[in-house]
Amino acid sequence: MSEKAQARLDQLCTEYDALAELIEHGAADDDAEDKKEAIEAEIEIIKARTEGYAADDIARAGVSIWLDYSGDVSIYRGLLRNDDVTAKPSVNSKDGAAETEKAAHSAALLQPLTAHKTAALQIEMMHNSEIALVAVVHSLLLSAFYSGASSQSCLQITVTKEYLEPSFASCRSKRNRCCR
Repeated sequence: MSEKAQARLDQLCTEYDALAELIEHGAADDDAEDKKEAIEAEIEIIKARTEGYAADDIARAGVSIWLDYSGDVSIYRGLLRNDDVTAKPSVNSKDGAAETEKAAHSAALLQPLTAHKTAALQIEMMHNSEIALVAVVHSLLLSAFYSGASSQSCLQITVTKEYLEPSFASCRSKRNRCCR
């Protein structure tokens, strides 16, 4: 963001805060609410101009174009392949050396926390049978009607088709032998 845009944004934020305080205390005039909305809109415009991808991110990123289930085009920008994703070094302010950021929590801590969360969700599903039924039906319908969509469900349910014709044939032959 340029210095001029940042100065304008700071000025608008100050005006917005002053108007909001006046409105809150009931000391504002009739046009204060309209002025506040206009300032808010201008702040959003300035912020929208500054939002975007950095040049190095644009060079690394790609786009994915899909046709969704209704035939509409969906465009996803700013995607990175797993191979292209690397930890960005952060610059240490003291000596300018780069250091990589560590994970917020260790794997040894995350594993029991995940187990506790899973157990809590299982208990809640056990106590609320209607939600459990909805989750099961949702998972079954995903696997039955949308190939590859079973990963969209939190439940791991698989549907298999058994072809029973050979079994019926053997039952008929045994029945025919017994009945003679």
